[in-house]
Amino acid sequence: MKHLSNERGALQVLALILVLVLVAVVGVAVYNVSKSHQKATEVASTSPSASASPVTSASPTATATPAPTPSDQEQIVAALKAHYASNGQTPKAGSKFTLCRLENGYAIVGYSVGSGAGGGEVWLKKSQGTWAIAWEGQNYNPATQASSLGFPQGFGTSCTSNTVIFTY
Repeated sequence: MKHLSNERGALQVLALILVLVLVAVVGVAVYNVSKSHQKATEVASTSPSASASPVTSASPTATATPAPTPSDQEQIVAALKAHYASNGQTPKAGSKFTLCRLENGYAIVGYSVGSGAGGGEVWLKKSQGTWAIAWEGQNYNPATQASSLGFPQGFGTSCTSNTVIFTY
């Protein structure tokens, strides 16, 4: 009987060692998961601190590339298209829009109707990075219209470019 009780004592010691090993394995696993979550949070942070150590990972991290800024000409085209779409107007097929002048946040776009039998001008101003239509029509007086719209004096008297920017 004494032999059985010694085995029982050894069995209890072995069970205790097994429990300690399991607790240690679970503790290490929890620590690693917590550490990897902390690294993921540091990588996702938009303002890393100067003392942060570099983080290496097995997979490449995506870096955000800034969207290209559209040119003034592209923004003017977008403003004109949005203007006609919001008013339910679609210029006749073949209508050409020609950038006549673009300087310092001011622009004049001439347009001709598809058959060439009509047209006019659109005057645009850029304010806070956005182009907006200041005037659209025909029969303007360049001597007074520029200043009344807040354009530089004489802005509408000469065309410095004849670039077709889009055609319907």
